[in-house]
Amino acid sequence: MNLRSKVFIVLACLILISIAITLPNLSIQRPSVSKSHLNTIKTRSTYLPTWESLDSHRTPQWFKDAKFGIFIHWGVYSVPAWAPVGQYAEWYWYHMKRVGSETWKYHITHYGEDFEYDDFIPMFKAEKYDPEEWVSLFKEAGAKYIVITTKHHDGFCLWSSNYTHRDAGEMGPKRDLIGPLVKAARKNGLKIGFYYSLLDWWHPDYPSEKYIQYAHNQVKELVKLYKPDLLWFDGEWDYPSDYWKTRSLVAWFYNNADNPEEVCVNDRLGKETRRRHGDFFTFEYETLDRIADFKWELCRGMAYSFGYNREEKPEDYLTAEEIVELLVDVVSKNGNLLLNVGPKADGTIPEIQVKRLLEVGKWLKVNGEAIYGSNPWLIYGKGDLRFLQKGNAVYVVSFNWPGEKLVLDVLRATNKTKITLLGLDEELRWIQKDGRLIIFMPEQKIGEYAWVFKIENAQPNLLVIRKVSLEKDRFKVGEPIILKVNIMNPSKIEIEKNVSVSIQV
Repeated sequence: MNLRSKVFIVLACLILISIAITLPNLSIQRPSVSKSHLNTIKTRSTYLPTWESLDSHRTPQWFKDAKFGIFIHWGVYSVPAWAPVGQYAEWYWYHMKRVGSETWKYHITHYGEDFEYDDFIPMFKAEKYDPEEWVSLFKEAGAKYIVITTKHHDGFCLWSSNYTHRDAGEMGPKRDLIGPLVKAARKNGLKIGFYYSLLDWWHPDYPSEKYIQYAHNQVKELVKLYKPDLLWFDGEWDYPSDYWKTRSLVAWFYNNADNPEEVCVNDRLGKETRRRHGDFFTFEYETLDRIADFKWELCRGMAYSFGYNREEKPEDYLTAEEIVELLVDVVSKNGNLLLNVGPKADGTIPEIQVKRLLEVGKWLKVNGEAIYGSNPWLIYGKGDLRFLQKGNAVYVVSFNWPGEKLVLDVLRATNKTKITLLGLDEELRWIQKDGRLIIFMPEQKIGEYAWVFKIENAQPNLLVIRKVSLEKDRFKVGEPIILKVNIMNPSKIEIEKNVSVSIQV
């Protein structure tokens, strides 16, 4: 390179540096574009049938904020509506074929040896089904979304399907049961989701390529007819996702939604996919002992069975207090609660289930601001306390009435701190003493359970362990073990604490 070329390069670099330095001070005129116009030119995401592409889909904000949904298990199994307590009544067909089982004995005694499962279909009439009444109840309960079983493992469909005659349109009720519920949910501002079982005890081609095409056709039919906000798959456990071809089905669902970013799918997409793929992970009668770094949902019945079980007595059901405490606990750990309702064959919801829902709704009317749209705090809880946060407020939920005062060692007040008890229209007195926030309770006890304290403009008074690691993976006998603990002070206030570490080998 000659000298002239070198001088030219140096001058060019100086000019570029000069432009870079002065750019922040330049006033660049841009054409005015309205927000509505920006919305119309937004690039639509296209999802591919690969885990990399599907996993890039984000859980919609509505699902994160909703916290509480209603699961509905309803179908032909709602006619016998029986199982030993501690067993799922919706599995009636499966257990009635197991010679010697309690369900088999019950079936022989009440219906006889020659009575087949499909003989229940004409008895599934849904004659008192009122979707408006259902949705009104769910809304009163404080639920924000609904998930209904469009087809359970018995293969009977609750809508009029073009791919089978074994559906509610042609048999049993002889009308579509899904469409009216969708309409009622949307009218009342609730999101609607569809449970669909990949497992099918009835279909003659199960499992085969022909059956998988049948299942895909039905899911696509449901999406085209009703445009659900959520797909909730189940019965996937015998085969991997490659066999079910669920990646292509989920990609199709995202790409054909009016707004792909506003729909979601659970994680039951193949026997290897639970808690690995999907917009949220499903837990069944199982909770966590920590704050999850993923969005999850706990589904369970008010008693044990999902489908209505006439054998379950009031003492088998959770109390309203237990449901509320479960909801609070799940939300404090970044989850949603999908609480099940099992209607009877005639379409009525059992009285005890209605009572529980109304009791939960009564609590949420007073305390819902701590639940909807909240996020987990730095720790999920301590003893009988649970912590949630939203904006500049920390919500402390106490499962027991504190008595004269509530003492918190995890929060420190500031000169802007304000403390209220939800349901009481006055501020509570408090003092900061010896590193503890002491809140004085009102003289008159209010509410029945799960009391919520809204603490605004306070600071964390705790150290958070961010990471614990060993210096090496392997150690020789007698060699000292070096444990590295990364601790963070999340507060703006200087905190002095003695930290002890216990090691379990």
